[in-house]
Amino acid sequence: MDETGPGKDLVGLLEQLRQKGVIMGLVTFVRKTRLTRRLETWKLGDYFRCAVTPEQVAEFKPSSQPYLKAIEAFHLKPRECFVVGDEPVDMLGGKRAGAKTVGLPQGFYSREELEEAGAESIITSLDELPSILFK
Repeated sequence: MDETGPGKDLVGLLEQLRQKGVIMGLVTFVRKTRLTRRLETWKLGDYFRCAVTPEQVAEFKPSSQPYLKAIEAFHLKPRECFVVGDEPVDMLGGKRAGAKTVGLPQGFYSREELEEAGAESIITSLDELPSILFK
């Protein structure tokens, strides 16, 4: 997701995951006020049970803190959760939190960089995510 908003494939995936009972949250570098505005504009807020932003924790990515805060909000164990991200800091933080990690290389970082940072699975498209989540 960038400034232009989500693609139809992302919205479709979020709806599919919600219908299957997947609890979703965000851990993002975007500040809370800006994130809230984006989620309202893009009509995505209802998909996410929580959003952890930098001002909510003492340490941020690649620390485990933001991921553990989200996991705690879900009342789940870390290994019951997946961290899906496109940067090595996502994989490092998710791994440190004890979650399963899924890398999605999107141009800035390669598959190899995400694997080196701890990605347990790699997908090349969001369409592949359900097959990882529902194994």
